[in-house]
Amino acid sequence: MSYAGDLEWINDYVGVPYVVNGRDRAGWDCWGLVLAVYRDRLALELPDWRRPEPFGLAAQIRAFGEAWHDVQGRARAQALETPEAFAVALVARDRWPHHVGVVVGRGVLHCAAVNAGTVYDPVRRFLKLYSGVSWWRWLH
Repeated sequence: MSYAGDLEWINDYVGVPYVVNGRDRAGWDCWGLVLAVYRDRLALELPDWRRPEPFGLAAQIRAFGEAWHDVQGRARAQALETPEAFAVALVARDRWPHHVGVVVGRGVLHCAAVNAGTVYDPVRRFLKLYSGVSWWRWLH
């Protein structure tokens, strides 16, 4: 699918493959996508963190959760009641964040999985795919 109008720019992101710890258009993980969108569209450099090796779901959730809790502790992100443009969509399981995306228009741009790569889902679909979603405004 190709997007037009105000969303045309997301065509540069949709379809980029999922790569663990990837940080460029050759492939990225969900945080790598957030970094790219914020850098390219908002001229903001967000802090980076990488998943520990050997890669495993428990290690991923723990590392990402610790990093995100550090962001909150430093007051670098503010919780929102509803999604807004360029908000970070944060998915948590048992208080531990494990997936992120970026709100664009009425949807969420996110790097879904190894087989799907970067996709754009309407907010309603994103909320059906993932439970424990919260919305965050990044503070400059």
